[in-house]
Amino acid sequence: MTIKEKLINRYLKPRFSFVWLQMAVISALTAGMAIGLFFLVNDVVIPRIRATSTPWVQTDWSGGDSSTLVSETVNTWTSLDGVEATASAGLIVLDQTDGWSSDYHNWAYRRKITFDNTDATLGVTSENLTDFPVLVKLDTGTNIDYTKTQDLGQDLRFTDSDGTVLAYEIEKWDETGSSYVWVKVPQIDQNSNTDYVYIYYGNTGASDGQTESSVWNSGYKMVQHFNESSGVHYDSTANNFDSNSVTVTEQGADIGQIDGADHFNGAGDNITITAISPASQVTVTTWFKRLGVAGSGYHTIYMQGTQIELDAIESTGQIRAGVTTATMGRQVFNSGSGLGDGQFHQLGLVYNGETLKAYIDGVQTSSQSVSGALSTGSATTIGKLAPSYYVNGVLDEIRVSDIGRSAAWIAASYKSETNAFNTIADEVSQYPDSGILISNILDAGFAADWGELSYTASGSGVTIKVRTDSSPDMSGATDWGSCSGIASGTDLTETDCVTDQDQYLQYQATLTVQGALSPELYDISVPFTASDQLRPSVNAANVAITGLTSGNWTSTEPTITWTAGTDDTAVAGYCISLDEQTVDATPSASLNPETDAGEMNGLDDGITNNSTCPYIVAGTSVDLSSISGLTLPTNKQYWFSIKAVDAAGNVANDIAGPWQDLVSFKYDSTVPTNVAYLTMPSTNFSFRIGSFGLAISA
Repeated sequence: MTIKEKLINRYLKPRFSFVWLQMAVISALTAGMAIGLFFLVNDVVIPRIRATSTPWVQTDWSGGDSSTLVSETVNTWTSLDGVEATASAGLIVLDQTDGWSSDYHNWAYRRKITFDNTDATLGVTSENLTDFPVLVKLDTGTNIDYTKTQDLGQDLRFTDSDGTVLAYEIEKWDETGSSYVWVKVPQIDQNSNTDYVYIYYGNTGASDGQTESSVWNSGYKMVQHFNESSGVHYDSTANNFDSNSVTVTEQGADIGQIDGADHFNGAGDNITITAISPASQVTVTTWFKRLGVAGSGYHTIYMQGTQIELDAIESTGQIRAGVTTATMGRQVFNSGSGLGDGQFHQLGLVYNGETLKAYIDGVQTSSQSVSGALSTGSATTIGKLAPSYYVNGVLDEIRVSDIGRSAAWIAASYKSETNAFNTIADEVSQYPDSGILISNILDAGFAADWGELSYTASGSGVTIKVRTDSSPDMSGATDWGSCSGIASGTDLTETDCVTDQDQYLQYQATLTVQGALSPELYDISVPFTASDQLRPSVNAANVAITGLTSGNWTSTEPTITWTAGTDDTAVAGYCISLDEQTVDATPSASLNPETDAGEMNGLDDGITNNSTCPYIVAGTSVDLSSISGLTLPTNKQYWFSIKAVDAAGNVANDIAGPWQDLVSFKYDSTVPTNVAYLTMPSTNFSFRIGSFGLAISA
């Protein structure tokens, strides 16, 4: 049997492990070859040696995935699904949905709302819509799950695509049907069908976030939704143009285009409001549904003295629009058709200082050149023009602006209020229901007994499972599905998937969402000890210096050899020390190589995970001249001590004699100075034949 075969046979006994050297160590050594789970370098087995008791701790998972065996603290893992581990050191959490607003980390769900502001959809040339109030209709069972919202929608929030928080107003909240919410969108791009916002919900602890008046930009003078069922109709803008009186057959109870609406009986029902009086431009829009014949032939919808007038004509089904200006007086025209069909129609009057326009259902029906400032009007009346012009029908959502809205704005408003402008996507959770991270496989370095598992986590949504095996690929380990979760502080030997004397261990962390929040895992610690607690029974022997008698002088750093020690499993290496002393002095330090390597302290011995001795040699010899970084001062005597160590880190502990100061050598690397010249003083010189004296100077 060759020396190599003997070494392989010797070091591959049960419960003894080896590990690959790191590539940096391999490159520094010469002519190495990998065999199995260890390295042979110049026919010497290089093992891994550990202390007999150590915890495996992980507090960082930011290094990404790695499939290699590990034997020390790492920041990697083998696999994960639904877990975010690389964003920051110090914790793992469930994988958050991309782009989730940092303002709403306590919200569980969101949906994407996309707008179609294309020319094709609007039917006119589109434009950038700035600070546009979009109506979001939430239908139970279709685009909202009311079991995930608060009872009154207090947890609703909206953000722009960049995370900007948006103002919104809930006009109606109905968990059995449809809810209506107005949202102010900063900009919807021209001819775009990709602009979007998000609706967030699912936070039981959130307070109401509405800012009603902020939804309506400064161009709006009054917005009344007619959703109040009694008393005052309130203006949603900050201008407080609330109703002064409400006299209607049904207030807010009738089914409107958007929500509640007011039923006017055609015989005197009306609403009065303080004069709004736009100065130079005006836009009035509303939803109207004819129910019966107007006594005078006109359904007067909006009237501000003679300044602004919006009617529906009974006989023709047309819209009637009129303004009175300081320069042109009263200007009125009729246009369009179809208002007598008993369906809701959006009516619009727009005066921009140059042109008066009329709109039905977002489409301009006619226009007329008009100029001049608007005349000052008296109180505003809805549903009546004395003495006999009364609405016989239903009105909903009346708005007045002091600017002339564009055709694109009117068309987009109509599409939004008919639920044809927005598309609400499927619900997305902030976190998946659960996620799993599986650790690297820990190689303890020896047959191990496993201790008390410890980990730190937030909440109750973290489940840790641990399993062990005698094989480095865990091929014999129990399936994760058959392993039970383990509480922190549990002795692993009492669990169902961990076996003492197995060498390899792996853990699985499962995170389960807790309401809207992800649990967090901060650290995990698995302590273990070597199953082998026995020290080597026989230390190294027959220590000798190659080519030199112990105690003699040498000008080169020598090679020291010994015969192998004995262990119940196998001797993995030898702790050595080299003690510097004055020549021929009795050794005073008497170094213990288990704790002090003398001249070799701090040098790299090439033994991975060596936490046992300062310097370890794997074979049965050491060439001091080949140790990188070792420099011996000259004219000193060096004493050599040695202790056998096994793979578990157990060190031989015989009495002092068999391991301490076993051999020594005196080291002198200084080259002598040669003779330079001769001198011959006359006092020492004789001419006698056969003898003379010389004085020699160096």
